[in-house]
Amino acid sequence: MIFYNFVKNFFSTDESIDNTKYSTVGHEFRFSTDNAEGIYWFYEGDNFTIDIYDVFIKKEIIHTSFSGLNNFYSLYFILFSYSKR
Repeated sequence: MIFYNFVKNFFSTDESIDNTKYSTVGHEFRFSTDNAEGIYWFYEGDNFTIDIYDVFIKKEIIHTSFSGLNNFYSLYFILFSYSKR
């Protein structure tokens, strides 16, 4: 649950339980900030994490590091789709 707590603190929101877009086997967080809005869903296994980003970027920001992520490694497959809102 270390990653769960990191995500909860990062988005400053509680997990969405009643109205989920993705499988209830994972954890879904809905957020809306000045910079972005959307859904972050993840499933954490013993040695892996699967995650889905469904996010609309309002303002681009570049972060060079994130506090608390020293113990996590990521491999990303990124699929982009563009739609006007």
